[in-house]
Amino acid sequence: MAEYTKLRQKLLSNADACLSFIRNDGASNNYEVILREPEGLSALHALATLLFDFGRLLQAESVLRSVLVTNKDSLELGLRAQCQKLLANVVSEQGRYDEAKSLYDTATTTLTELYGEKDPRVLAAATGFGMTYWETGNLFEAQKILQLVLSRIKESSNTLGEVGRKAASTLTLVSWHLGLMTEAEECQRRVLADIDTDKNLEIFSALEPRYIMGIIVQESGQWQAAEKIFLDMLTERVKLFGYMNRDVARTANALGRLLCFLGKYDRSRELLELAWKQQQELKLDPMNLAVLRTLFNLAVLNKEEGFYDEALDALEHAAALQLKRGEKTNS
Repeated sequence: MAEYTKLRQKLLSNADACLSFIRNDGASNNYEVILREPEGLSALHALATLLFDFGRLLQAESVLRSVLVTNKDSLELGLRAQCQKLLANVVSEQGRYDEAKSLYDTATTTLTELYGEKDPRVLAAATGFGMTYWETGNLFEAQKILQLVLSRIKESSNTLGEVGRKAASTLTLVSWHLGLMTEAEECQRRVLADIDTDKNLEIFSALEPRYIMGIIVQESGQWQAAEKIFLDMLTERVKLFGYMNRDVARTANALGRLLCFLGKYDRSRELLELAWKQQQELKLDPMNLAVLRTLFNLAVLNKEEGFYDEALDALEHAAALQLKRGEKTNS
């Protein structure tokens, strides 16, 4: 599948060039035509998916809003719901959780009416909904949704598949935060076993489950094993996506945090400052959970090294954002 990933990277490069020409070099009328053709709309949804997979969140959002706004009354219902689901993924990654929940809710309802509750498109939207509840700390609601998704997958398949792996991996995180470490580790090992049997798996689809296993391994006290997992994930993600990528930033943050615990302060600071710089340049919402984690980890590192004023500044910044985030997600 390495060849397939390289092909997608090439497609992304070509897509960037085409979008730039269509929008900026005197061909905007062509873009309006594309937005009104069914085949063109499907192609733009595929393009937005590609942009999202490679961390181009703002570009993906721009494409999706063009599709949804321009064709507000005429867009085929199934494609509209798919675009809403993908847009929910995009805005959730940016920390705009209320908007994401609304989009997931609408998409899930429409897709269920069109295809039935066990359709993979429905289950993918429901998984996104559950992931958003996890991100906003509504653990029991997330647990309920994700367990329902997995039960429906189990009724129709002997394997988890991509959607099931995402649902199960998120359920792993929920179980961890509920203090159910045995359940969390067992759940994630099932995910990794499912990956081992999937011969059509894209390379980057296997990275997030392994990254989550690193979190569980770390939380169980196996710090050296977790360090190796995070370092491998960082190396592979940089190779696939380059440095300016949200998942690269998350992995650098996780590894930096762990190295701080291990007393490797210089390398920890290098990674945490890299993560912070990436998150700022990617223009992630300041209330995104990943941004808050980086700020908190920088505060801990500054405290460990005796830079108490800097630690307090970072903590106050993180606390203010967390308070604002809590008000926003509970409103």
